[in-house]
Amino acid sequence: MKIRYYSAILLFAGLLCASCVETIYPESVEKTPVVVNCVLDTSDTQSLYLAYSSKVSEVEDFKIIDNADAVLREIKGNDTVTVATFSFESDGMWRTNFRPVGGKEYQLLIEIPGQKRVTATTRMPQKVHIIYGMGAGYGPVEEQEYLAYAYQVFITHNTLYLSMSGKDDEGNVIIANNIATDHTFADLFNITGDYYAPDTSQVHVWYTTVVNRPFHKRFIRIPDTDKYLTAPYDPTDETITTKWFTVFAQDKNIDKLSIMQVSDELDAYYKDVITFQNKHEVTDNLLIVYDRTNVYSNLTNAIGIFGAYNKYILPWSPKQLPPPPRPNYTR
Repeated sequence: MKIRYYSAILLFAGLLCASCVETIYPESVEKTPVVVNCVLDTSDTQSLYLAYSSKVSEVEDFKIIDNADAVLREIKGNDTVTVATFSFESDGMWRTNFRPVGGKEYQLLIEIPGQKRVTATTRMPQKVHIIYGMGAGYGPVEEQEYLAYAYQVFITHNTLYLSMSGKDDEGNVIIANNIATDHTFADLFNITGDYYAPDTSQVHVWYTTVVNRPFHKRFIRIPDTDKYLTAPYDPTDETITTKWFTVFAQDKNIDKLSIMQVSDELDAYYKDVITFQNKHEVTDNLLIVYDRTNVYSNLTNAIGIFGAYNKYILPWSPKQLPPPPRPNYTR
């Protein structure tokens, strides 16, 4: 495959951390779990959701917490330094002006009157180098043309989550429900049971390397990428066997690939929540399933998650690719 190379370090911020819920005041605050959601990103403002949770008829109901001391600390060896203080705004949301630094370890510390101290730690992922490009080539079977967007991610110590999106004819954001990849190390924990089988009667055969690969439901998880990447990048290094991967979605109007690099804590939480979500179809909000059975939490004296992520938005759209020139075959 011939590739036109482009370099991209594209950061995106904005993960929905809480949804609108009816406020129900529990009878005993002391016996009610404290819910904490704080996911650090690469923006200049960080958010914290803080509330009491009361499980009523399998539905989560919340009483917001507006009286607390919540700080973010950077861990430096055996010491910690306060780098940000959260301020209450409304509807359980607290915010602070702070941009985390990649590779740094942070501690969340929350003091709530009448409650035990809430603590958790996470490490902000380092920025990664992503190369993407348009590939064009020619299949040996039936001499059909094929096109594909291909991607390569270099040197990350964190798990990746892939998803695909676009906009419908009315301009509303849509998320691809089924996506497939030829990536060797894709986790199959949320496959749908269906496989990519293109219409081979078409003039252009798209994404041939993804043919017969399983569809994943909305997310593809690629764990522990250090197992198959080497650093620094050297195009002449033939030991890099997993160089390029492609993804495919059949949904109409999909034109973007999101690569989210998550901390270990957020990875464990996401995997449990996505598994629960796919099984029960409970919600589209990954950060609303707080105290379900077997859902990971790294918080002491609370439920929820304290994690961190980087997100990269890259182009993807077969409709935007020009057809390749026809090859000259030697008979």
